[in-house]
Order: sequence, then structure tokens, then C-alpha cells
Amino acid sequence: MTSKPPNSSTRPLPTLQQIPKSHLHAHIFATPSKRIQEGHHVQQFLTTRAYADICTFILQLNHALCPRTQANSSLPPVQFPLVAGSSSATPSIQALQRLLSEIASLVEQAPPDSGPRRFGNISFRKWHALLRDNLDAILLREAVLRDALSATGSDGVTAKDEVSSYLLGAFGSPQRLDYGTGHELSFIAFLGCLWKLGVFTDGEPDGPVEREIVRHVIEP
Repeated sequence: MTSKPPNSSTRPLPTLQQIPKSHLHAHIFATPSKRIQEGHHVQQFLTTRAYADICTFILQLNHALCPRTQANSSLPPVQFPLVAGSSSATPSIQALQRLLSEIASLVEQAPPDSGPRRFGNISFRKWHALLRDNLDAILLREAVLRDALSATGSDGVTAKDEVSSYLLGAFGSPQRLDYGTGHELSFIAFLGCLWKLGVFTDGEPDGPVEREIVRHVIEP
């Protein structure tokens, strides 16, 4: 027995909840720090709101890419292929594309080292330092991000203080010269934070804006 693709009448899945703007002043933002030190910390993490939010957001993005049958239609399911070089008309998505392009352009100031190496290229450390030093300016250059990241919580820590750490952590380790699933997760956390801050409210909900995120930001 094979399952059918979802259609427009399928009961919607849970979505990552946004923080109402009127509640941001009471929210507690925090600069991320390592909390999982031992095995039992993993079990604790699995019970947290953070874990639930991450799973919800990933499921939300994945579900948006599933083929859709049309109600009362014999047409083939609508599919959403990843198209290289495609563009988005959504301002928030365009802002993130420009942000990623600016980050990529920093390579010009830290070209790969031509010397012998056993692992990653040592110039990555210079590039990562450039990113760290310029990240605040890059983030705040885009109005849609600047408005969301300017929120200040009850303890004086801003949304930018928290969110920028996830973005910086999404590009690999300058100490180990490596890149892994934890860094990928950091980028998802960055996007999830922007979602909770209302950055993507300029897109059409319940599928279209999630597809924009996947097709034009995660898979540019």
C-alpha cells in the first residue's frame, strides 16, 4: 500500500510559533553557550522547548516541499523542485540572499592558502575572523533584519546578541578546520530565530514561505 501526497484538505501540521511583538520586551534573550556536557544532558535537552521548536521548524520546512494533490482534481500532484539560480520576490528572502552573498564575498579578503595541508585550508581561520568582526554590520545592513534584531529583552540582551551567534556557528569550526551537522543545525537555529521574530511574515504562510526559505536560502 502506498500513501498519497497531502492535499489542501489535510489537517495542518504544527508550526513554529512567533513571539508577539508586544511580548518581546518581556522575552529573555541569551547569548548561546554549550549546555550539553555529559550524556544525561542529552536526555534533558530532549524535553526542552528548544528541542521541540527545532523539530517543529524542520518538519514544517520538510512538509512544505512534499508534493501536493489538488482537491477534487485528477491532475498530477504539484511538485516543488529545487531550481538553481531561481529568484524570490519576498523581501525577507532577498535580504537573506544578499546577506549570504556578502558573507561569501569575504573570501576575496582571505583567499585559500596554497601551501601543503592535511585537513582544512588554514585561510579559513582568517575568513572566519573576518566574518566574526563584520557580522553585526552585515546583519544590520538589511532593514528587515535590523528591525527584528533590535528587540531588547527584559535583561537588556538583544535579539541580535543571540541570533548572530547561531549564524556565526553555521560556517564551521576555525579551531578544528571542520564542518559538520552541528554547524548545519546552527543555521537552522538561525532561521528558526528569524521565524520566531516575525522576519518571514512578508511571505504567504502555510507552505509558500517555507518553500521560499528552503529553495532560496538553504538551497540557493
